[in-house]
Amino acid sequence: MKLFPKEQIILTTVLSQDSVLQRISNSIEVEKDFKLFSSTNGKKAFQGMVSLNNFTMKRNLTYRNSFLPITFGQVYSTSTGSQIILTIKMGKFQFFAFVTWTILLGIFSVYSLFILLMEILYSGQLAGWTLVGPIMFLVGYFYVITNFKKEMISTKRFLSTLVNPKEI
Repeated sequence: MKLFPKEQIILTTVLSQDSVLQRISNSIEVEKDFKLFSSTNGKKAFQGMVSLNNFTMKRNLTYRNSFLPITFGQVYSTSTGSQIILTIKMGKFQFFAFVTWTILLGIFSVYSLFILLMEILYSGQLAGWTLVGPIMFLVGYFYVITNFKKEMISTKRFLSTLVNPKEI
C-alpha cells in the first residue's frame, strides 16, 4: 500500500500517436485559468491541455472535490500503435494539505497512544479521548485515499474507452 496517492498506468492502443492526441484534444476543454468559488460546469467531461506528445487533464465537476487528481500523460509511438503513460496524482495544494494533515494527526496520534499506554499501565483505566487522534487519522487518511481512487478509476476508464476503438 502506498502512503501517498499516486498511480502510474500504461495504456496501449492500435491508434497512431497523432490519432490518440487528436482524440484527447477533442475530448477535453481548455482549462480555465482561475476560478475561486465556482464549480466547473463544462460541456465536456474533462478539462486540460495537449502539447506535443504530452497532455494534462482533470475532470470537470459540478460539485466540489478537494481530492480531484490531475492526470499527466505522455504518448509514444510503437510498432503496433501507441503507448500512453499516465501519471495520476493530487494537485500541489491538495498534496500539501494532505501531508500537513497526516503529519499533525500522526504526531497527535502517537502522543495519544503514548498517554493511553501510560494510563493502562499505571491506573488500569482507559480514557476515551486518547482514541480520538488515531481514529481521526485513519478516517481522514482513508477518506482521501478512497476519493482519490474513485476519481482515478473514472479517469482511467474514460481514457481507456477513448483510445481503444470499437470493432466494427
